Amino acid sequence: MIVKKREIPLIILKLQALLERIRPGQIKVPEIKNDLSKRLAGYKGEKAVDYQLSFLPEDNFYILNDIRLKESGRYFQMDSLLLNRYYLIKLEIKNIAGTIYFDSNSSANKGVGRKGNGISRPYCSIPST
Repeated sequence: MIVKKREIPLIILKLQALLERIRPGQIKVPEIKNDLSKRLAGYKGEKAVDYQLSFLPEDNFYILNDIRLKESGRYFQMDSLLLNRYYLIKLEIKNIAGTIYFDSNSSANKGVGRKGNGISRPYCSIPST
């Protein structure tokens, strides 16, 4: 059961409205379009995962999307949280174009021929308890 639905992020709506109002020749237009494109890709990736999650049995799972919580005075965000009576799964969704390769150290690279831009692994920075 979807407890909290995913809504289109406010920043996307703001960027779309800005592009409708700004002069096409304005120097910031390419930067705004690039930012909007990346954010729309992320949102579409999240919606694609939502579709897959819709096949889970509704009576066994609770799905909460776009959760923002405060811990020790700091806020953090989760793309999706999947709960059932036995466990919970935090989903951080990435929508990355291209091919991703993993080397023997579990480092990820995006690019051609196993070379390209490195992709950081955020879980490596999480302190273990």
